[in-house]
Amino acid sequence: MKVICFRGGGGTGKSSIIKRILDETYNIKINKKGDVSLSFVQDNLKIGICSYGDTEKCLEKYLKPLKDENCDIILCACHKKGKTKTYEFIIKEFDDSTKFIECIRIKGDENIEDYIKEKIFEFKKLIKAISLST
Repeated sequence: MKVICFRGGGGTGKSSIIKRILDETYNIKINKKGDVSLSFVQDNLKIGICSYGDTEKCLEKYLKPLKDENCDIILCACHKKGKTKTYEFIIKEFDDSTKFIECIRIKGDENIEDYIKEKIFEFKKLIKAISLST
């Protein structure tokens, strides 16, 4: 099991990036606001997606079942700082199989679209490396 985790504080675009990946990479449209948790099979790989990363309680409820499903790849989100520090939960659950993509808050004068594209590009590079190693 390989895990790719978007890590950053609140308002850094983690959930938005994950939904864009679902749309642009896997052609799965999410029509609701807020977070998502789902799994699917593509190219003979079981992929789990969980954008709930604000609290350990959310990760227990929405991410842990994806681990229990034995997904080949899990894409998730977590917080690095603050009271929740949910990245500690990710490390405890998945050990060294986790690759983190750091997310930061974008200031008003920066191009948010370029930022999202950059994070999706980082994700695709990791997925390609994972695919080549399996």
